[in-house]
Amino acid sequence: MTEPNPDLVLFRRKYYWQYALVIGALAYLFLWDPIRNWWGFETRSVEITSVRSLCASFEQGKTIPLAVDDCTRLKAANAERAGIEIRPRTFVTFTYRSPADDRTHTASMVRDLDDAGRPVAAGSRITVRLSRRDPNLFRAP
Repeated sequence: MTEPNPDLVLFRRKYYWQYALVIGALAYLFLWDPIRNWWGFETRSVEITSVRSLCASFEQGKTIPLAVDDCTRLKAANAERAGIEIRPRTFVTFTYRSPADDRTHTASMVRDLDDAGRPVAAGSRITVRLSRRDPNLFRAP
């Protein structure tokens, strides 16, 4: 019987730790964010206290607003500027009790529909993810 060619061996016994290191690094890269979201945030339903319809000005093709203001004022201020889009936005304000410090905080976010799929209104309920470490940090699910 002939001996196997050592150049054709795919896994050598002395390099097993390197494969474990690569697999561990890949698992960290792909699984850290879902684990952090599960471990570091708590899902709660909050009640909307107020709804404001404002406009935001954007450069063409950009997603971060340059300014947020009343629609008529924003259109008048940007009338002569080329390449500026004015988009209507619905801002909702809500209060929540933070799991980080057990105090009540107020926050705002852009939201068009509540959890039931209806247009947002004062008294509607939405779901947010609240940070267990930072009392001012929240995410929309």
